[in-house]
Amino acid sequence: MSRIMLLRMGLWLCFLGSLSLGYGQTVKTFYTNASIGFEGITWMPNGDIYTVDYFGGDVYQLKPDGTLNTLATDLGFVAGGGADADGNFYYSVFNTGKVYKVDPSGQ
Repeated sequence: MSRIMLLRMGLWLCFLGSLSLGYGQTVKTFYTNASIGFEGITWMPNGDIYTVDYFGGDVYQLKPDGTLNTLATDLGFVAGGGADADGNFYYSVFNTGKVYKVDPSGQ
């Protein structure tokens, strides 16, 4: 089961299975969807989270209220991601050698 966790220190973490931090750290599940293999969490300037499903080939936008929007599907092996200061999200597709850009409106 993939989960997106919010750590008390303000970092986002994506993991498969159980998590043990130690040192009394507080961990809260922010979003769970067992059918998505989240990989590459990117926190956008507007508070949204963009993430990809490596094996499913999908790109997602996760809103602060927990709403999940699908931005692209069936791309192949989608990897990583990153944002620029203008709020654009960039991700790569492993089996095509391409890098894609999503603007703040989700296009």
